[in-house]
Amino acid sequence: ANVTFELLDTRGLPSEGVKAALGWGSSVDVIVGASRSAVSGPTSLAAQVYDVPVLSYASTAVSLSDKDSYPLFHRTVPPDAEAADAMASLLAFLNFTRIGIMFINDPWGNGYANDLTAAGVQKGVHVAVSRKYATRDRASIRAAASAMSGSGVRVIVCFMFSQDLLDIVDVSSELGMLNTEHA
Repeated sequence: ANVTFELLDTRGLPSEGVKAALGWGSSVDVIVGASRSAVSGPTSLAAQVYDVPVLSYASTAVSLSDKDSYPLFHRTVPPDAEAADAMASLLAFLNFTRIGIMFINDPWGNGYANDLTAAGVQKGVHVAVSRKYATRDRASIRAAASAMSGSGVRVIVCFMFSQDLLDIVDVSSELGMLNTEHA
């Protein structure tokens, strides 16, 4: 068998994944990627037009498990619900029973926050405040961090991508959240 491949960087943009899937059409047997759930979902929908499966090594949003919506989407990693359950168990074990969740507003972040909230109910971990933010949007990050700060929670779980880390740390520092009062 002869295996060939073409490498494409979607830059984390759903439109780039859709453009690639439609451009390749039925000339490919499978699309491997993307890593972001926000890209894999739309890419899979576009690839369905040509009956081409999409296999992701990193997309974990539980919404992608809906086989009615994504019949040709497959993954090599478990959905976030399993990781969220383990995280809730760890939080309970550490006696962090009142937390805040700050998350990126995309299928992965929304799904992970929902999964952790649900798992927390089962494990005795209460999510006192949950706020989403838009990636690369400092004002949105500030609004979410301010909600965390104002809630009185000491433990904040943040679902983010690396491009937002510096802004989150800077804003948290400006709000006085990087001290021994917060974990």
